[in-house]
Amino acid sequence: MANFKYDLGDEKDQGFPIYLAVSLIVLLGGLFAVVWAVDATLPFALTIEDEAQKADRFIAGRAQDHLKGLTDIGPRVVGSVENEILTVDYLKSRIEEILNECKNPGVDIDHQIQSGAFYLDYRPYGSINAYSNLQNLVVRLPGEDDTKESILINSHFDTMPNSPGGSDDGIMCAVMLELLRHMCNEQSKSNLIFLFNGAEESYLQGSHAFIANENKWNDRIKLVINLEATGAGGKEMLFQAGPQQYWLLDHYSQVPHPHAQVAGEEIFESNLIPSDTDFRIFRDFGNTIGYDMAYTRNGYRYHSENDGFENIDVGTFQHTGDNVLALVRALSKVSVISKQDPNRKPIFYDMFGLFLVYYEENVEVAVNIVAILLSLASAILGFYRAQLKFSAKSGKCLIINLLGTIVGWLLALAFVLGIGAILDAVNKTMSWYRFPFFVAGLYVIPVFLALSLTTMLLLKYNSYENLNGDVLIIIHINRLIWTVILLAGTALSIRSSYILIFPIYFTSIALVIINVFKLEVQRKTWQIVYVISTVIPTMFSMYIALEVYGLFVPICGRSGSESNPEFIIGLFTWIIGSFILSFYASY
Repeated sequence: MANFKYDLGDEKDQGFPIYLAVSLIVLLGGLFAVVWAVDATLPFALTIEDEAQKADRFIAGRAQDHLKGLTDIGPRVVGSVENEILTVDYLKSRIEEILNECKNPGVDIDHQIQSGAFYLDYRPYGSINAYSNLQNLVVRLPGEDDTKESILINSHFDTMPNSPGGSDDGIMCAVMLELLRHMCNEQSKSNLIFLFNGAEESYLQGSHAFIANENKWNDRIKLVINLEATGAGGKEMLFQAGPQQYWLLDHYSQVPHPHAQVAGEEIFESNLIPSDTDFRIFRDFGNTIGYDMAYTRNGYRYHSENDGFENIDVGTFQHTGDNVLALVRALSKVSVISKQDPNRKPIFYDMFGLFLVYYEENVEVAVNIVAILLSLASAILGFYRAQLKFSAKSGKCLIINLLGTIVGWLLALAFVLGIGAILDAVNKTMSWYRFPFFVAGLYVIPVFLALSLTTMLLLKYNSYENLNGDVLIIIHINRLIWTVILLAGTALSIRSSYILIFPIYFTSIALVIINVFKLEVQRKTWQIVYVISTVIPTMFSMYIALEVYGLFVPICGRSGSESNPEFIIGLFTWIIGSFILSFYASY
């Protein structure tokens, strides 16, 4: 094969082009701005005045009115008798107003007061929870012929002692009231049971009191939709679905604003998040399947006096209401019992809130294997075009580039840990807590500089005569490292491995195109093709990163003194930054 040369003369020997650095910064900043805007956008909220023209739609204004009355009561702590009575009376009055206009003659309402005990297993030792006189409010809409199966919709009205509980979990009670108004006039195959749970904050006791103790409805429950919060407002996220019930995603995919990540399920199951939900009680004590949804953003207000009515955007009501109403309507048309098909683990994630992507675990294995093979094929073709052969010189080139890339990652990690240690030593930790964008200056930029520095050194000192396309060789090696990580994730059945496939697929295909059409001899041309291939993977990775930081930055503020929050956020940044930026730093 004849040697090829770049069309820019000796440009590659002149160091890293300034125009390229500026272009990359502008590109990454622009992509992040787009992703941030998409992530922050909530649907247009409908008011009570819109109801005449849109009677079948969820009315955010009505749910907002429900929440205002609930938060005006103040903290609704288990055992605070006066506020408990006020809360139950308030919810009863709203329910009765709705039922007065209900066309379903078999509707029933039950105020349950129960006692019991159970063991809750969690690290390090678990605990025995005993309770008495817990109050739950239950509404039942009978299905066709009063079937032997029921769908449970659950939220809790109790709060922490100092909190009015706007998001946790008052808004979900308000959403359920508006949902009740719609569904009591619609036919359902299954019974629909609305549980206004009176004791979630006291170690999930209200859900246990309902599902585990004898009552006239709980033996029929086959599926639960649990509505929760670990933040304050924003978009509710589906983070648990199942267990092992793939068909559940068929129905969730019909919601208008899907927001779901199976990575959230794996994080939650790993106990990285210091909390639990009623979903666990329904699953473990009631043998139910279903959905677990929660708000994850603005966790600064979580369990605080600032979790009030006025801090929740009206678009949040619309987002949650549209989704839950659509989901319940979809489920109301099927038999839950006939649908159950265990041992089919789903992988699911939304694409920028536009649509839901979901498939089974065995499909993920196939998708990942194709990505791995495509990445290998692209690298082999690229090495062939770069005239790497089975020789000592070629082997030395690949090994040095491989080790150099790994050293770059380790150097980035050293920067991150060093910065964290310095900030801790001078008592300046968590400067990013109020302004998370500070993370970019503290950690993202050092990661990028470390990765870029090693790339420049490799290009300067590992360039061999008659071996062309040094930059492309480094790009291939970087992608192959991530390909090995994808292979390991696939072997370990880590379902969130889907995060890796986007840049591997897109850049592999781009580099095949570059080599097949011999674009590598035109440096600007192949650079444009390569950058275009990174746009969607980068945006998706940023979308995931926003969710991670939105969840964990506030958690760092309430995690105690046992861990250094700088190391936690620094390590997250190193992992996410290395993943996103390595596809550019090697370029």
